[in-house]
Amino acid sequence: HRPIAARCHKERMTSMAGRKGKAKARAGTTGANIEAGFVELARTIPALVFQMVQPQQGESSFTFVNSSAQLLLGVSSTELQREPARLMQMLLEDDRLSFQESRATAAEMGTIWNWEGRIRLPEGGEVKWINIRAAPTRRTDGTVVWNGIATNITGSKASSVELNRARKRLQVLAV
Repeated sequence: HRPIAARCHKERMTSMAGRKGKAKARAGTTGANIEAGFVELARTIPALVFQMVQPQQGESSFTFVNSSAQLLLGVSSTELQREPARLMQMLLEDDRLSFQESRATAAEMGTIWNWEGRIRLPEGGEVKWINIRAAPTRRTDGTVVWNGIATNITGSKASSVELNRARKRLQVLAV
């Protein structure tokens, strides 16, 4: 028989090793659960969720786009990732400059990019107002990574236009 102290030491070491193994397993499961939770959130949130990489030189690309791309833009997330220029092509001509300038300013200042403008859907030509909000992270090589959302604001824009028309009619009647 081994001395009691040696047996206690071995039991403590075995118990500690078991706890460390269980902690590692829980950490792995927790990481997997967090990732699965994010994917589920991004899949079900009623907005386009994206990550866009904007290098100092060259074209931007999407590293992540959720499935809401189809509903908002009329193109699949896979299509948008494969052809990121599709987004620029959908922007109405009058809104392209403000899109580019607002993104450049936000990237330069390191501030939230908040842009509203119009897109024309590829099928049927429907025009939608969208709002893009994204937070920039600048990498050491100058690349900007945008994590953001895009939402359909067509309904609120239409309400705003109608409200302005009603105000103008009232001003005319008041004179």
